[in-house]
Amino acid sequence: MKFSSVILCAAFCVASVLLFSSCSSSDEQPQKPKIAFVGANPSAPPMSWLEDGDMKGAGIDIAKIVLGSIEIEPSISYEGSWDQVIEKIKGGRLDMVVGVYKTADRLQYMDYSDPYYFEPVAVCVKRGKEFPFSRWDDLKGRKGIIGLGESYGEDFDAFAKANLSIDRKSIQECLSDIVAGKADYFVISLQSGMIASWQQGLYDDISFLEIPVTTQGYHLAISKRSPLAAELPRINERLRSMRIDGTPE
Repeated sequence: MKFSSVILCAAFCVASVLLFSSCSSSDEQPQKPKIAFVGANPSAPPMSWLEDGDMKGAGIDIAKIVLGSIEIEPSISYEGSWDQVIEKIKGGRLDMVVGVYKTADRLQYMDYSDPYYFEPVAVCVKRGKEFPFSRWDDLKGRKGIIGLGESYGEDFDAFAKANLSIDRKSIQECLSDIVAGKADYFVISLQSGMIASWQQGLYDDISFLEIPVTTQGYHLAISKRSPLAAELPRINERLRSMRIDGTPE
């Protein structure tokens, strides 16, 4: 009887230890990632662009500063066209994307940082082919184009889908089509359009209408499938201090 009691007591103690260990493990917070895989639009200067196989730009630099400040190493690489980048973060194959506008659809699979910069979205036309533009209705009945994977706010996207004739192509193709007269207008972020047209040698052949389509904020966005999402409060804190000292500008 004594021997059986000893065995029973030992078994109870082992079970208790295992149960305690199991409960302790389940209560532990997920570990902070050491590396964050980051993607960006390869054709959206000055925020991001592809040069000699490397991603560069203001948005890239901001991501490096922010992640470095919370002791996470950024792994930034070319991940294909912008629509391919969006699909990768949607599927959890990327932790973060830089220079992204906020939309209701994207909120389903990405968590957004506070905006770190605001930019007008412009109507680009062939020089000499300007037309009166003061509201979205002025685009009706004209042939438009927009970059692959681009979104310029939930309201404009919904209006365009319901009322406008817009094709999607690469930014390079969009600019070439405008100059060739294959489209009447091209919707693009102002600075991106100015720089991209200069890079293609088309800057003198195009014009940007004075009134913007909209003004959008650039964000860092994190996949909801990524452990990096838990670091969003610290990311926003660093972005706030950067806005105060003027780093994004």
